Amino acid sequence: MSAKKTVCILDPYRKDAVALLQSEPDLEVVPPDDPRKSHWREIADGILVRSETRITAEDLNAASRLQVVVKQGVGVDNIDLDAAKERGVAVHNTPALNSEAVAELSLALALSLSRRVTELDRRIRGGERVVRSNALGMSLFRKTVGVVGMGNIGRAAARKWIGACEASVIGYDPVAPDGIWPDIPHKRVASLDELLRTADVVTLHVPLMQSTRGLIGAQELTLMRDNAILINAARGGIVDEAALLHELRKGRLWGAVLDAVEKEPPTLEEHREFLDLDNVIMTPHIGGSTMENQSESGKAAARTLMAVLRGETSVGVNFLWKITVQSSHNEASLRELQPTPGRGGFAGSHRAPAQISKTFGEFGASLGVEVSAWPGLGSETNAAQPACLWDEMACNTNVSLSGGSTDGLQGQKGAEHVILVAVAVEAPRSQFGRIPAARLSQLSGRTCDEVAQWHHTHVVASIASGAGSWPTMRPFKSLQTCLGLLPLLAVDTLGAFATIGSRTDETSAVGTAPPCLCSSNATRLPEGSWDSHFHVIDPVRFPPLPDAAYKPGTHTVWENSVFEHSIGCDHVVMVQPSIYGTDNTLLVESLKAYGPERARGVVVFDVENTTAAQLADWNRVGVRGVRINLQSINATESVDELERTLRVHAEAVKPFDWVLQLYAPMELIPSIETFVPTLGVRIVFDHFGDPKMPQPTGDPQKLDPYSIEGFGAMVRLLKQGRTWVKVSAPYRVSKLPGPNYSDLDSVTSELFRAAPLRVVYSSDWPHTRFEGLDIRPWNAHLLELVGGDVKLRQQLFRDNARGLWQSSRHNSTLGTKY
Repeated sequence: MSAKKTVCILDPYRKDAVALLQSEPDLEVVPPDDPRKSHWREIADGILVRSETRITAEDLNAASRLQVVVKQGVGVDNIDLDAAKERGVAVHNTPALNSEAVAELSLALALSLSRRVTELDRRIRGGERVVRSNALGMSLFRKTVGVVGMGNIGRAAARKWIGACEASVIGYDPVAPDGIWPDIPHKRVASLDELLRTADVVTLHVPLMQSTRGLIGAQELTLMRDNAILINAARGGIVDEAALLHELRKGRLWGAVLDAVEKEPPTLEEHREFLDLDNVIMTPHIGGSTMENQSESGKAAARTLMAVLRGETSVGVNFLWKITVQSSHNEASLRELQPTPGRGGFAGSHRAPAQISKTFGEFGASLGVEVSAWPGLGSETNAAQPACLWDEMACNTNVSLSGGSTDGLQGQKGAEHVILVAVAVEAPRSQFGRIPAARLSQLSGRTCDEVAQWHHTHVVASIASGAGSWPTMRPFKSLQTCLGLLPLLAVDTLGAFATIGSRTDETSAVGTAPPCLCSSNATRLPEGSWDSHFHVIDPVRFPPLPDAAYKPGTHTVWENSVFEHSIGCDHVVMVQPSIYGTDNTLLVESLKAYGPERARGVVVFDVENTTAAQLADWNRVGVRGVRINLQSINATESVDELERTLRVHAEAVKPFDWVLQLYAPMELIPSIETFVPTLGVRIVFDHFGDPKMPQPTGDPQKLDPYSIEGFGAMVRLLKQGRTWVKVSAPYRVSKLPGPNYSDLDSVTSELFRAAPLRVVYSSDWPHTRFEGLDIRPWNAHLLELVGGDVKLRQQLFRDNARGLWQSSRHNSTLGTKY
């Protein structure tokens, strides 16, 4: 941010989120209790809101400086999206952060209702003498729970019901693909009616849109079992409240839990008829309202706002929504599928053309999507919808149309084809927290069978059912990375595609050059660069070890892909973080999603309990190293013990030609210097070799790096040719503040001079214990240290990593485009 910008916080935010904004020197922050807040329309460049404040068209028209509105939470129905779009004001939210909290509340309230906790508490407080013989509740142990909406929250709710109550779970979602919950015991039902007739508890986890408004009405309520419980912790309007009130008064249902109602917050004046009933619990939409969740989502909103005001709002990603059609009709009937220009999207499944056109607006209205289909494409449709349609944690992403071309997309009559509609996505990385992966594969000119060989997910089956060759994607020819498969929310049958990594001087599929997150081409890394150290962390789906040294937030492959694009890295090495110990499940899942053309992995395993077959399986998906981490876990081993550890790991991975990655203090290196060359494998030291930097006492540039214990031994190993060191994580070892960490300059320069072929760049994203840190200014400083030495620049960022992670034993395609 060049000029100082003003941010107004219109609703209460937690102190840590406010402090994060206030830490940005280029921002003037107006907190909620500041009298200036009332003048936000005149002074604000950006605003933060929650659900309390409504942003109307009049507000937006009056806010001449306003660039962005960020809503903490998922729903953006309190913001006039049409007016924001007309004014050119970006609107963002914080999806994918509430799942566990909402699921937790829905379970807690259902148990409170079934055991009559709130009713009995209220009666006792009112002075009534309540005896337990008159306070019988209903057990929910081993009952049947119906989950409507199988997205993130539904998934979390199902897990909690099974874990807490050994429930039998049935799920209903008309758009989610088969196999969406592979790790959750459940029965998938084909209709809502079937679920309602079967379930003892019905819990709703869908967004509010035209197709879900009044989803549970009078007819649906009559289908529910006697003594059933209805939970709405999603959105008001999904349940017909008048019909529910009528059914509750009959006493046939055990009751209802309402954390979401049409008029919020619930009040005695508006909801007296519900509140007079003992079989109703109402709460003021507090599903996400935990201290932990509000802290994380508040900081996510703050980070999003700061990113937008820095100009980091576009990541050069074009989603291509796939619709499978039978093109056996004439062109006139195909044209019926084209929606009227304007806000739209795909919300219909197995519907006639006229119905599809009608429902384009329903999906678009909930997402802020503007779509224009290519003319002449469509027919009676079997539409593969975005699988996140009912996933309220992922569907509220601000996207807008950028256009497209039909070149090369024409099919042949009588065959099944894939129709693509281009949608450009504009959002900072935090918007995509639940999108698990970007699978980048060259598709242009390939046959469907070839595509099927590349991708491990069910989307292949959908593609491979077509006839002939994959259509040539001529609009994408100039893209550096071309097309890739993008599973949204690990839902593979969607068949979405993405173009990621295009350079600023190239033309995208929609005719514009996608801007980079970096400030200029001068700070971008060389083409083909590698990031040799980053982590994927998902504490929601994959909780860390109980004794984990730190507890970071969620950082997904998709977020990393956006980050790597921002710095210009085309290839990555995913490293198992210490918080997961030897459970490499998330790493392997993420590595598969990234794909072997772009990514390598480093695992952690117990030699005694890991078979050669397991290593071979990991090797097939791109694992090329094992990490021995003595620092993050505060391990202490004698030299003899460390030698035994290194040797047994070396022997295990030697058949696969893997790398031993060692994170240990530099002062230990002299003790291992003699036997490291005898291990017979390549070695790489993490984070400059983890030197113990002295406290600066003058010009840090004059520090003699050889005065640091272990530095000389490390350099000698580097010069022998089988050892590398990562130039990474300066904030972990430096004694000076960023962004330059200048006491490391002499260390870095000497490594460049003494061993230019053995240094590899690494970002250490997401910086784990240093969340919120921006490494890009240090990247720029690193490029300054390299200076005009083009060869060193290529070695540091590209060639050395390629040699380290690509052995001659592997038929890898990584890094072939140089």
